[in-house]
Amino acid sequence: MITEITGRHGSITEGLKQHAREKLDQALKHAPQLVSAHVVLDSEKQRQMAEIIVSGPGLHATVHAESEDAYLSIDRCAEKLRHQLEKLLGKRKDRRRKGRDGEARAEAEVAAIEETLEQEGGEPAGPPPEPVRASVRIQALAYAEAFALLSASDDGLVVYRDSETGATSILFQREDGSHVVLAAEADESAA
Repeated sequence: MITEITGRHGSITEGLKQHAREKLDQALKHAPQLVSAHVVLDSEKQRQMAEIIVSGPGLHATVHAESEDAYLSIDRCAEKLRHQLEKLLGKRKDRRRKGRDGEARAEAEVAAIEETLEQEGGEPAGPPPEPVRASVRIQALAYAEAFALLSASDDGLVVYRDSETGATSILFQREDGSHVVLAAEADESAA
């Protein structure tokens, strides 16, 4: 992630920059998909103001805070940012969960087939259900970029060509929250 810390009126001490970096890291630890963060510190008479602007794929957030102490302004700003990101990412997860009706339908079909097999003691009588087909655009991406796209996407998976290995890969998130990468390998015996 690209992090930039600047001052509007005057210079910023290294201690203040370090404090801003630490607070920003704490606020962003649950938002790995963010690409850039910009901290702007400003001073007017006795008012010390802080502003944090973060952005990533499909996500942009800006927060402001002010007090008589620059460190306190940064702390308040980081807390506001953490709260705002939790709210935004929570909404995104809720939308993603609501959009998984296709996955639930597939699980129900599998359960129905398994039940039929148990009742009849053999193979199902009819042909297997028709799969849901979809076309995807494959981009050359690094794993971190694919992860950011997955976090910003409602699809639940990302198909990409790994920019390091060249392998076509699928990145998806399991129900338990862990991530899996499936990478296609060429079959040497077929050549």
